[in-house]
Amino acid sequence: MLQKVALVGAGTLLGGGAVALYFRSQQQQARPASAVLSVPHSSAPSGAAVPLPHTLVTPAGRTFLSPRHAELLKYGLPNATQLQLKQNYVSLIDFRLREPLWVLEHLTKENVRGDADRANVGFTQDNDVPKPYRASNDDYAKSGYSRGHMAPASNNKTSIDAMRESFLLSSNIVPQDLDNNMFYWNRMERWVRQLVTKKGFDAVHIMSGPLFLPSRLSADGPVIDAANSTDVVPHSSTPAGASYQGTAILAPPPADVFTPPPSAPSSRQSTMIAGKPFGFVSYKTIGDSHVAVPTHLFKAVLAEKSNGDGKPPTTFFAAFIVPNTPVADHLPLKAFQVPRETLERYAGFQVYDRAFQMLPVMDLCAVQDPAAKNSREGATMCQLENATEFKLFTMERDLGKARSRDQLEKMYGQIQALAVKEGVAVPEAAKATYEAKSRQL
Repeated sequence: MLQKVALVGAGTLLGGGAVALYFRSQQQQARPASAVLSVPHSSAPSGAAVPLPHTLVTPAGRTFLSPRHAELLKYGLPNATQLQLKQNYVSLIDFRLREPLWVLEHLTKENVRGDADRANVGFTQDNDVPKPYRASNDDYAKSGYSRGHMAPASNNKTSIDAMRESFLLSSNIVPQDLDNNMFYWNRMERWVRQLVTKKGFDAVHIMSGPLFLPSRLSADGPVIDAANSTDVVPHSSTPAGASYQGTAILAPPPADVFTPPPSAPSSRQSTMIAGKPFGFVSYKTIGDSHVAVPTHLFKAVLAEKSNGDGKPPTTFFAAFIVPNTPVADHLPLKAFQVPRETLERYAGFQVYDRAFQMLPVMDLCAVQDPAAKNSREGATMCQLENATEFKLFTMERDLGKARSRDQLEKMYGQIQALAVKEGVAVPEAAKATYEAKSRQL
């Protein structure tokens, strides 16, 4: 029995990755022993992954499998991932983790605009995901973790359908520390949008997702990686004023996550060499679906500036890894910047490899931003919004939700008090919202 195999290369997005195989039986036909199987296949783009071993792609774009390999694959390939193509993002779901491995976005000045409101949109299961691998709201209930967007709702205002898709649990949501989600990660999301709305870039490609970073165990128990490691991942508790190069690496696992088993005299002795720690990955899960709680989160940004029709854009890149814990307001974004190679090694997939093959790519965080305010971070493109400004923004946003005159006055008073305390003016947007709500109430 010969099988016709259609290869759909989702991995061409990243130079490798998910491959979906579908099978359709054909009538048995007599073939000589040396015959091969012809399979329709689109020509791979320049820079794509090398074709599978034991296959041949002809100039006409047809892939040939030997009868032996057709027989091996005729009942399907075990599939552990699923590619999701949504209106405003693409994600790859890991069935084992019950969440996306990565989520891809593309922002411009035009597509970040819109009137779709998240107020009447709720988190829902993604019915496109096979039921055994879906996360649910029950998994998150009383778990201690928030439902963290990888493609934020604020980037999906173009339509109500796009907004709803941003709330699909398995495709776009991971368990995230609430403080991290509401504050530092939120500031990072706003910074990405500002690259196209305020900082002069024509387009920004974003890749976000969870990470499960290794810790180390020695004969004496869990330890922190050496301070001279090249993979610098700052710890969220780094004090203000401290150096941000090598101050903290990978924190040891929480005691309630991993406890080395006690050694029994009658048990076989470990062969681990004294003083040679080994690595392990340990993480929590939540709910009956066992949704994986990432130890860290990442965001990779590829920003473009147009050089006119027919010319390749000037490109800039930066990648960041942050712990899935509360992060102190004073820590600058550059404290969490890591080389692309470091992110790829921990994530287990390539990151915008075609861009680096095709174009010269510069460090986004080395570019000076003339409009940036002076700070400890320096006037670079990787400067987050001031923490006070961000708090005032969130308070102004909540001000618009006031349901009574008394509530409105109380909330506006809090905005005024914070502005006085920090020595800044009440934002014009807050004044406008207050006046508009005053007329409504």
